[in-house]
Amino acid sequence: MEIYKSEGYVDVKYNEELKSLLVNWKFFGNEVRNSCQAQLDFIKTNEVKSIIVDTSEATGIVKASDQIWFYNYLFPEFEKNGIETIVTITSKDALTRLSNKTWSNTGKSFAIKFIETPSVESAISKLKKYIHNLAVVL
Repeated sequence: MEIYKSEGYVDVKYNEELKSLLVNWKFFGNEVRNSCQAQLDFIKTNEVKSIIVDTSEATGIVKASDQIWFYNYLFPEFEKNGIETIVTITSKDALTRLSNKTWSNTGKSFAIKFIETPSVESAISKLKKYIHNLAVVL
């Protein structure tokens, strides 16, 4: 199910089986907050436990002001609304990878597990294993 799309920048879909959003970035620009707010709005009214952020083909960086917004607003709201895991598929672009590291490091202040992985397939596998382990524990 498509949640948000901005041509040339990002598209966001919901995977009901995984209870996860799949965010596919092409270019980080002025759409960062719009996309993230759309994700949060969906999370508030649906069962979402994780977010897969695919930056593998993305270029550009998340601005410092947006990184601060993540820390002050977005991550606390994600945590409050049940997000347990954010998996980032690392970018092939060196500057974009550095930007990814910044939000992952920022996220360590919250009760959200941040994982980096090289592919969407690996991210899905890790989430399925994590979900399976939760089911066994429960």
